[in-house]
Amino acid sequence: MPKPEPNRTKCKARRLQLVEKQKAQKAKLKQKIRKERDPNAPKGERQTTDNKRVLTDDLLLEQNDDVDEEETFDEFASFFDLSKNPKVLLTTSEKPSKTSFEFLMEFKNFLPNSFYYPRKRVPLPSVARQAKERDFTHVVVIHERFKVPYTVSIATLPEGPTIVLRVRKYVPPSEISNIGNPTGYEPELIVRNFQTPLGRRLGRGLSSMFNLNPDFKGRTVVTLYNFRDFIFFRHHRYIFKKDKPDPDDEEKRDPDVRAALQEIGPRMIFQLRKLYSGCFNEVDGQFEYFYRGGHYVKRSRFFL
Repeated sequence: MPKPEPNRTKCKARRLQLVEKQKAQKAKLKQKIRKERDPNAPKGERQTTDNKRVLTDDLLLEQNDDVDEEETFDEFASFFDLSKNPKVLLTTSEKPSKTSFEFLMEFKNFLPNSFYYPRKRVPLPSVARQAKERDFTHVVVIHERFKVPYTVSIATLPEGPTIVLRVRKYVPPSEISNIGNPTGYEPELIVRNFQTPLGRRLGRGLSSMFNLNPDFKGRTVVTLYNFRDFIFFRHHRYIFKKDKPDPDDEEKRDPDVRAALQEIGPRMIFQLRKLYSGCFNEVDGQFEYFYRGGHYVKRSRFFL
């Protein structure tokens, strides 16, 4: 006589009993296998999303001469050889809300070389053209949806490219405990974990907005860290502290110097949506990346 199966049992109460019985049998079998396992056997490597990452051909695990050569004459090379200083124009979408202005003010705090101009009803290609005539190097546009910042578009003048980032999370400084005040100095920059040519290009595009000759006197640092194609932004101040010497303790006779951090804020998480040539011209621009819903169906596949 065949065993009764839950999916063929019409009675709901009987069906629940069969399901619970199957779960108990599976748990008992797992416990038996666990007891029979050798406790001295070497444990396998813990499976995480990072170590299961698909190793594609474009993954840069070591220095690549071809990519390094391309970066010497790309659109951002003049910023990295310090022959050009960035000058950023900040603006918003049409009819912005109060939240967009607060979000924009945070950009103004960590980009001392930025200037705000009201958008009004000027088309974005005209904004880029006028910014070029006034010797701006970047145009940053904050778009909103339902009165909340939704995307940030960054165009490098004069010929592009344009980067569109989706704002995944935004925590204003007012919601962060023990925050510091912005100093107005040019911050130091830390860019980490961009491991593909697309990621390197994105990292260079974001870095070009900052003055790469920072004011170390200000002791401020901006961090852009890529983690599973999410770009984490943090803004900190640091100070060097020396522990008090203790003559009775041999280990503390020569005190160590350590760095203490204080967050300035905000905390932001971005995700790349588009990267294309030109300035705010998606019709004629050539797309290097365009986000689609099926890109992250396989969670071990990353693009940056």
